[in-house]
Amino acid sequence: MKNVKTVNETRFKEVLERMKAEGVKIDYRDAETLRRLYWDEGLSTYEMAELLGVGKTTVLDWMKKHGISRKERIEALIETKEKYPKKPFLGDPEEKTYITWLRAGDFYACRHGCNIQFGTATTNNAMRKLAQNVIGRYGHHGETPEYDKSTKQYGFKVYCLLDGESFAYALEKPKKVPEGKLFWPALAAYDDSEGSWTITHDGKKLRFLYQLQTTNLDILKQFKKRLEEYGFHPNFYLIKKAGEVTSIGIRTRDLLGIMLERRGGVARLAEKLLPYSRHGERIAWMKLILGVKDEKYWADVKDRVLALREKIEKDTEACVKEAEKKYKTNHNGKDWFEVHSHSITKTEQIKKSAKSYPAECLDS
Repeated sequence: MKNVKTVNETRFKEVLERMKAEGVKIDYRDAETLRRLYWDEGLSTYEMAELLGVGKTTVLDWMKKHGISRKERIEALIETKEKYPKKPFLGDPEEKTYITWLRAGDFYACRHGCNIQFGTATTNNAMRKLAQNVIGRYGHHGETPEYDKSTKQYGFKVYCLLDGESFAYALEKPKKVPEGKLFWPALAAYDDSEGSWTITHDGKKLRFLYQLQTTNLDILKQFKKRLEEYGFHPNFYLIKKAGEVTSIGIRTRDLLGIMLERRGGVARLAEKLLPYSRHGERIAWMKLILGVKDEKYWADVKDRVLALREKIEKDTEACVKEAEKKYKTNHNGKDWFEVHSHSITKTEQIKKSAKSYPAECLDS
């Protein structure tokens, strides 16, 4: 199948050039822009949202305000099916487990007509590639640059449109961590969303750390129990308490974690998860840990560790800058604040629905 993202970018560029040459204003709030994109250029509301750098709901709301009629549902579904052919999921249990546990982490899934929309928001190029290479091979893959008011950063909303029948299992978040051989792809997927690997030091001595964090106490307890059954020794702890003020607002739930601190245990876990992981940064850390597992001193590995950290930081910066650039390109050079200046209030209320867990829960 062709790379849909590349096809879309080429098509969008041609559409924008034609509209600019004809003096048509390019603005998601402009009636002529919306009418031209939808009826004359034949873009779907999803493609319009991607091109204009806003959500599909925003496009639909402004079309409704301007009284722009939409195609009959059956006609739109046929067009979508012809434009974006999909591969049905064939039932591989490891692949299904991996996708299911991505859904348990940073990814969302919802019905979109007769399809399943599966996606996430990120400032991480490794996560963008994961979405395209793992999920995108089953159907249409797209990206929309956006600004996150809570983190105050530009990033990408990445999404895939999947076959509605064979991927229906992804709609519901899993509640039970699998046993046996499917435990490892489940943990690898959850790690690709919620985990972190670190090489650090305690004075001169080298240390490895592995951490898995979430607000879901039940899931975390299950992963801890399974790891203990395989001879690992994870510690349970509270990272941030509900109600605590952070850089992105007030936490509504406790952020909990399990950590492995024994060097041998971290290296053994890396060996277990490496065959199943799809996240480039996680893979890089696991390979580095396995490559230096016989070293004892920080000085002997320091340069390699710092080089990897620097590479990851630069990659994140590049992703944020790319998202900002694309957002401004889609909005005639305006940043998010200029585009939304009419709707930004002076004060924003953060609703509290704090859910705290007693200390005895964390020791169980």
